[in-house]
Amino acid sequence: MKRTETRLWMMFAFLSALGVMGCSSDKGEVNPSLAWHRSSGCKSEPKLVKAKGESAFPWGEELVEYEKKENSQLYLKHVNAIFNCGTDEVQVSATIDGRNINIIEQGDDVSANCVCPFDVECLVNGLTDGIYKIGIYQGSLSNLRYEFVIEYTSSMTKGT
Repeated sequence: MKRTETRLWMMFAFLSALGVMGCSSDKGEVNPSLAWHRSSGCKSEPKLVKAKGESAFPWGEELVEYEKKENSQLYLKHVNAIFNCGTDEVQVSATIDGRNINIIEQGDDVSANCVCPFDVECLVNGLTDGIYKIGIYQGSLSNLRYEFVIEYTSSMTKGT
C-alpha cells in the first residue's frame, strides 16, 4: 500500500472507532429533548387585568394534560394558560436534567393591560420507562405554575 493510502485507512479506522464508542449507551440512560411546540393564540376576548383578589380569568379551568405518544414521546398541553393579550406567540423552551423536565413558557409581549387564555402544546422526545417530575413555568424557572410526577410506561394513559 502507498503511504497516503495507509494514512487514509488509519484515519478511517480511527474515526470509525470513535463513532462506535459515541453510539454506545446504557439502557438506563435518559436523554429527553423538546421536539416541537406551538400555541393557539388568544382563544377568546381579552379581559382587563383586575385588582388583586378579583377573578380576572373567566375562561374555564387552567390545567395541564399529558399523554404518551409512540416512539418514547410525551405530549403536554397547557390548557387556558394565561398570557398578556399582546402576545402573538408563546415561546416554549425546556431544561431537562435526567428525569426532571422543566417546560418554560414565555409570552412575546407584556405591554397591554389585558390577559387572555392560550393553549400551549409541546412534545418531549427520548423518554424511557420510569418516574419523571414535570414542571411548567411561566417566563423563567423562578415562576413555577404547575409541578407533577408521572410514571411513563408503555401502558400509560392520558392524564390531567
